[in-house]
Amino acid sequence: MPDDMENAPEDRRWRSAATFQGFLDHMEEFWHSPQGQQLQAARQAAEADLQTWLADQPGVVVGRHGGLVPEQWEGEVDGHSFYFRERGGDWDIELDLHEQQPGITNGDLIATGTITAPGYGESPRERAAFIVTTIRNHLRHTRTAEAAARPDFAFRVEWSQADNEFVGLVAEFPSLSWLAPTEDEALRGIIKVVEQIVADDPDTGGGGLR
Repeated sequence: MPDDMENAPEDRRWRSAATFQGFLDHMEEFWHSPQGQQLQAARQAAEADLQTWLADQPGVVVGRHGGLVPEQWEGEVDGHSFYFRERGGDWDIELDLHEQQPGITNGDLIATGTITAPGYGESPRERAAFIVTTIRNHLRHTRTAEAAARPDFAFRVEWSQADNEFVGLVAEFPSLSWLAPTEDEALRGIIKVVEQIVADDPDTGGGGLR
């Protein structure tokens, strides 16, 4: 029996088309039923809940989300693009996406797990919070490692209410600061400033960077 529907017998193609149309008719009937209307209302409420949560999350953008097999999310967290995918109970998150070749985009794999992970949740808002928390924990760990690699200086990042941005600071140079929209950029900015100062004057700040 031919596998290609284009070469299949006319009656088989007709039956397939009729079956598909029957499926569409059944789904249309379902969505107009009380149960279907209730499901649509629940989905709309969940989406509204997600959008309300996102409105209070500076630095978080969700470009698209949804699906069941697989469930997929794309967006940005603190200036870093991300892709989340869950299938068969296993999920992973890629960060800093880039096009490796036309039509194929990949990022750095930063986390994997299962849907039994604490905080994974069931609603879109809970899932978004889980993804954002996982990414920010990774970024925080990365920032800590970068700062620890420069033991001569005590770097920190704070939120500046006056500037509505994050500010990178260093204890050894109280007059220096670096404003940026994300914690990651603020830390890297102040580190670069200090590196430049030390490069110009190696005796500044207790012997320079190692």
